[in-house]
Amino acid sequence: MSVANLASMANVSGPTVIRFTNNLGYATYKDFQDAASLEREESVKSPARLYSRVPTSQPRETEEVIERLLRRTTSTLGMIEEQEFEKVAKILGDKRRNLYTIGGQLTSFFANLVASRLFLLRPSVQSINAHPMGFCPEDQLPFIGNRDVVLAFDLRRYQKSTINFTKLAYEQGATVILMTDMWLSPIADFASHVLVVDSETDGPYDFLTPCMALIDTLHEKILANVNFEEVQERIRLCEKYPRGLLGEDELVQERAA
Repeated sequence: MSVANLASMANVSGPTVIRFTNNLGYATYKDFQDAASLEREESVKSPARLYSRVPTSQPRETEEVIERLLRRTTSTLGMIEEQEFEKVAKILGDKRRNLYTIGGQLTSFFANLVASRLFLLRPSVQSINAHPMGFCPEDQLPFIGNRDVVLAFDLRRYQKSTINFTKLAYEQGATVILMTDMWLSPIADFASHVLVVDSETDGPYDFLTPCMALIDTLHEKILANVNFEEVQERIRLCEKYPRGLLGEDELVQERAA
């Protein structure tokens, strides 16, 4: 939109808009518009369009891939703001609050993983994606309120179902925590806390390892805040009945003794 329209929406003057974009580092308002347009375009590009970036002149060396992967992971962990991270860890570890995790086509894996891990540490945790047979995620929305927490994973391309579910939960009073990429899912507009992953590659699919590294770091922070004896007992109860795990026979014998 024009400077005048943006100024009107923000209830400021035109020169204020220009000074603001200059302070952001743009020489002209047109430069700011171009950058915003490019950022928007990058956030919704499909893997098919991103695949056109893959260099075809020479094969990728494994060392090159590893170097880029490590660089993105280091960048992700370097963006952690300690006080904010501590707040998120305390909220996720608060056993007095119901915790729901949700993801999309490529991120439901993370939602399920975090839910299964945190279930061992505290009660009232479930993944919206792993809903009971015969039910859909939306069936659980009426029961989400202001004592509940929704942890959403939304990396580009952002998924409408994840955005819509999380928005409705927010409107019902839930606290929303978002894990997203550098372009920011629309969920960031109303999330109470946002954790950013530097996942960009020059291929069709962004790196997932930086997100996994952030999850592992967050899990360790949550562990540091919980009651050790209570968690130890909960994990023992979670493994009380045999499920075909290695070492299970020894555990059964130990209980019998």
